[in-house]
Amino acid sequence: KNSGGIVIAQVKRLAANESLKARDVHIPGALVDCVVVVPEDQHQQYHPMSYFTTHNPAWANEIRVPLSEFGKLPMSERKITARRAAMELRPGDAVNLGIGMPDGVASIANEENILKRISLTTECGVFGGLGASGHDFGPAFNADGIVEMNQMFDFYNGGGLDVCFLGAGQVNSHGDVNVSRLTDSKLTGPGGFMDITQATQRVVYMGSFTAGGLEVTVSEGGDLKIQNEGRIKKFVSELREVTFSGDNAIKSGQEVMYITERCVFRRSALEATLQLTEIAPGIDLQTDILDQMEFEPKVSDDLKLMDTAIFQAGPMGLENTTFGLNLSERLTYDKEHHLVYLDNYNLSLNSLEDVDEYIKYLEKQFILITNDGTKPCDVVCNYEHFDCRDAILTYFADKVEFLEDSYYKTVRRYAGKAFFRHKLATQLSFTGTDELFLKFDYNRNGFVSASEMRRGLLLHMGVNVSPQQLQRIMAVGGGAAGQAVLDPPQFSKALNMFFEHKFGGSL
Repeated sequence: KNSGGIVIAQVKRLAANESLKARDVHIPGALVDCVVVVPEDQHQQYHPMSYFTTHNPAWANEIRVPLSEFGKLPMSERKITARRAAMELRPGDAVNLGIGMPDGVASIANEENILKRISLTTECGVFGGLGASGHDFGPAFNADGIVEMNQMFDFYNGGGLDVCFLGAGQVNSHGDVNVSRLTDSKLTGPGGFMDITQATQRVVYMGSFTAGGLEVTVSEGGDLKIQNEGRIKKFVSELREVTFSGDNAIKSGQEVMYITERCVFRRSALEATLQLTEIAPGIDLQTDILDQMEFEPKVSDDLKLMDTAIFQAGPMGLENTTFGLNLSERLTYDKEHHLVYLDNYNLSLNSLEDVDEYIKYLEKQFILITNDGTKPCDVVCNYEHFDCRDAILTYFADKVEFLEDSYYKTVRRYAGKAFFRHKLATQLSFTGTDELFLKFDYNRNGFVSASEMRRGLLLHMGVNVSPQQLQRIMAVGGGAAGQAVLDPPQFSKALNMFFEHKFGGSL
């Protein structure tokens, strides 16, 4: 309209004037000159929710459907790859799934009953729920929230994702990936791939090892067999186009891995080429992997078998392994500071018996820690995704109040990463800082610069420092913040000083 043009809005239906809530209006009438109403019999052609679905009330959040009724993927290279990828999920992860094989991760998460513990997203603006797959990709069943696409990309570009799972058309020895030009004559384009991969800490590529006629089976004993090898090699010496740079990812501190049905690769700063780290049971290293590649990867000295649960019928048990915590794992005692960390993440109490078992265990530990209440301790609790049935909530609250009165000196309650940042401030000294130094030293030159320190604190600890704080940290190495570098001892000392000031603990 600013250029003197005419704005025409194509719509499915007309609503009476002023009958829509203001919050439901996305384009005010003042911006529109003409309205074209599409006849009902043409909605599929001009207004579908996906390529094949005109309308699905579960996608529009008009109803919620039982996710347990959805079918499971059959055992195939797609399911095997998706299962191995799902093992990279962590509680609380914000996740992006690409179209194609990556959307199988959603199906596996549902099968393993861990959907409620992560937040799957797609570029069209969906948070949570079970994403639709195939040609219906984009919307989700039982979504937790739906935002505009531009807002979702702001979230992606701002580093909101914890991990992304994406397809890979071609991969070379450096871990570079081509997804934008799959044939010489056709440019597919990267879509939102660039926004997602450049700002996400953990990047997982998924795909079959070869393409074009690949057929695999799994024996009763769990061995993977290549019945018919694919005609097209995907791990190649030269890409048609570089859509993702493995070298740049490593310099940015990203963790990158490549998962197929028969093996797993990683790219690290320690090697200039892909490193083969896992191999499927029943697969021959030379015949089934190395002979099907156009370059030779670095074979890890500690080459492992892929988890055998991936190749077995029935659930893998991720709910009770990767995502599950037994009671003994939920309580950590910091003797030096007389401080208890209580992790209630994803804890679900469904009956009075559940409450009694939980409180009985905690009381037993607090009796030992506080000398039967004579030396009350400080307590820090994580209550993110904690669930207690309404009918027993009062009973649970009374039990917690008893613990507070009997054994707590103080109590602080956090959710999610804030809890772990607090815990990190006094717990990290138990593991040392050597491993952290390697994560911060992106250039692998034996020193941590100011820019590497800022990036490392943000990526690995969730701490965003001001220029003044950074200057004080780097002063341990001498010189101005822009020029100073820290060797391992100086790095350890600098972090100790910073966390003593910021958190009241030490590293």
